[in-house]
Amino acid sequence: MAVAEPAAGFPALSPRLRVCADGYLRMALADFSAIPLFHLMTRLHEDRRPGDALQTRVSPIFGYTEWVSRTRPAITLGWDWVLGAQQGQVQCRREGAPYGNVMLTCPQRRDLGDAQTALLLGEAIDAQAWQHPALDGVKQVYSPGTCQI
Repeated sequence: MAVAEPAAGFPALSPRLRVCADGYLRMALADFSAIPLFHLMTRLHEDRRPGDALQTRVSPIFGYTEWVSRTRPAITLGWDWVLGAQQGQVQCRREGAPYGNVMLTCPQRRDLGDAQTALLLGEAIDAQAWQHPALDGVKQVYSPGTCQI
């Protein structure tokens, strides 16, 4: 996964990517890592509030972000995030397993399974600088004077 800047147009249909009957695009981690993903949208979780057991001076903010490739068919990948204080610093970090239409495969082209795929995709996400585009998306939607439907 590479975080990329938006560019015009979409490449031609990728012969290596095809949608399987279960909706997944199957690929090796190396192939996934070589495909740039573009920020599609970020929103706040309006229904999530910190629990009563959370005794912090700064209330965390919860949201989700969605990213897509410009391949055909497109890879879609999303994850929840939390913005809060950690070790005296405000940080935005991924929370929980990512979700999308990718199933990673081993060298023998067998599925790694949901848990291993989520773990590896999560590590790929955590290695990228996704926070600024995601938080910029929040600012665009929730800044005073903007109205998004």
